[in-house]
Amino acid sequence: DSSFPIRLLPGRGGRNAMPNSAGWNFRRYLLLMGIIVENGATLTITGNGIVDNVSHGKGAIVNSGEVTLNGGTFKRSAENGIYSPYGNGGNSWYTIANYGTMEINTGVTVENTGGYSSMIRNGGEATADCNLTIRGGNFTGGINTVKNDLFGVLTINGGNFSGGKITIKNDDGATLVINDGTFTNAWNRVVYNANVATINGGSFSCPTNNEIAVDSDGLNDTVNKGILTISGGTFEGKVIKSSGSIAVSGGTYTKGIDASYLVEGKTINSNGTVVDKTITIIVPGDTTPAETPK
Repeated sequence: DSSFPIRLLPGRGGRNAMPNSAGWNFRRYLLLMGIIVENGATLTITGNGIVDNVSHGKGAIVNSGEVTLNGGTFKRSAENGIYSPYGNGGNSWYTIANYGTMEINTGVTVENTGGYSSMIRNGGEATADCNLTIRGGNFTGGINTVKNDLFGVLTINGGNFSGGKITIKNDDGATLVINDGTFTNAWNRVVYNANVATINGGSFSCPTNNEIAVDSDGLNDTVNKGILTISGGTFEGKVIKSSGSIAVSGGTYTKGIDASYLVEGKTINSNGTVVDKTITIIVPGDTTPAETPK
């Protein structure tokens, strides 16, 4: 049967997963190869246990099928990659790599303490769309906390995201939609878009360093379009484009925003919120003398 559940039980008990009639139950799973879900297979994980890969070049989960995460902590406790000097330190990789379809829900925690590998990678080694939907959870670390790579389709509907040189990186040939969530970065950028991205809501904070909340950068009309659309959200930090295009129809911006980004009919008020332009029409009174009745 190519469809099977894994249930993570709380605690830090045994190292090995033992199959039973309900699937795999375990408290703490230390991995050398990782949980690998092949094309055509389906995996569901629930519970509050820990999946920890300790091997170089291996992730806690590598998915080419369909995976749903409803609970658990996923990490690489032996991660040794560093940003400066940039290197893998002999032990680095993604905590989660998705090359199929994956859904991550509230109750999931994903961690990566390194500065070399992205923590979550969606797409990049596939010839068709890789779909990752994040509905909730806590996500911290990696050189990029979430990297949406070639053929990646990433939808974020909620969750808490922090850390990384870039917290959410939408890379070559990828498509990103953010509807909600809390995103914080104190290093470089909260969101970097290299292709097509839409932000409909969420909170984006980069209060220190270069204070860039969102940056869009387009280089060509194929996989680096640099198209960014914003209809809502709160941005504590600058929203800029290195190149490409930005179309803003909503949101609140503590650092203001370039007026050229605003779509027709919109303006930004004194509170930094994008609102509809108002037009005041003054209709003059009738100054024609009244006709004397006959």
